[in-house]
Amino acid sequence: MSSSTTAKKVTARTKARQKIAAQREEQARRQKADEADLAEILKSLESQDGAAAKRSDAMAQAKAHYDKAVEKAHADYAEAVADSEAAIGHRLSDMRGRGQSVGDLAELTDLTESDVRRHVKAHKDRTGDTAPAAEVAAQSAAPPPASEDSEALGAGDDRGGAAASELSVAAS
Repeated sequence: MSSSTTAKKVTARTKARQKIAAQREEQARRQKADEADLAEILKSLESQDGAAAKRSDAMAQAKAHYDKAVEKAHADYAEAVADSEAAIGHRLSDMRGRGQSVGDLAELTDLTESDVRRHVKAHKDRTGDTAPAAEVAAQSAAPPPASEDSEALGAGDDRGGAAASELSVAAS
């Protein structure tokens, strides 16, 4: 063998080793890059899991607050309605006691006659008022006693008689 053949063999072997070394270096570089990328991916996935857990907790907390707020809104509404129902019943009962008919009250208030009766009955049930409305109406329909002043001022005036007849009509 000649020295040129040996030199060519050494050069070819060296070149092969260099190429394999370069390949290994490239493979190691890729593996390091893949390892770094994979670590970031796994870290991001863990971050997503943490965010999902926080979201779930926040939603549960918000739902609890929502449920409490809705419950409070319903309670406030029920209380306001109960208060207004009591006031309506009281006032309708007072008007009924002064001789207003159920039909007149319904017309004045834009309620149905059955609603007027319901409010008056509910008021009586709450207060235990057992005086019949007709008896109270009859008492309020009686003409007031005439005094000397009223006779002197309105002797020829028929307003007192008209008012009494209006009350008796309203009581019926």
